[in-house]
Amino acid sequence: MRLIALCEHIRKKIQCHAILIEKNILHHSPTASGAALIEEDYELTFQLEDGKKRSFLVWSMVFDSVCCGEEGILKYKGDDLISFGKHIKEFHLN
Repeated sequence: MRLIALCEHIRKKIQCHAILIEKNILHHSPTASGAALIEEDYELTFQLEDGKKRSFLVWSMVFDSVCCGEEGILKYKGDDLISFGKHIKEFHLN
């Protein structure tokens, strides 16, 4: 029963006030052989109104559109950032 409740919570859209506190570019090699090909992941970390921190991987253009210290209403569902105030708008792929 707890697992079902946890799954429902993960699928639930969350909305709260947040501040962008950190931006990181994470570098990694996608192959076990350590080939020269390096990939980058773009991570945004927010301080939520309850004091907890929450990080999301985003596209580079989303990463470049925000600055640390910006505040707004953060919307997310599970590990997916949906929007952040006026800085990151929600969009749908049709």
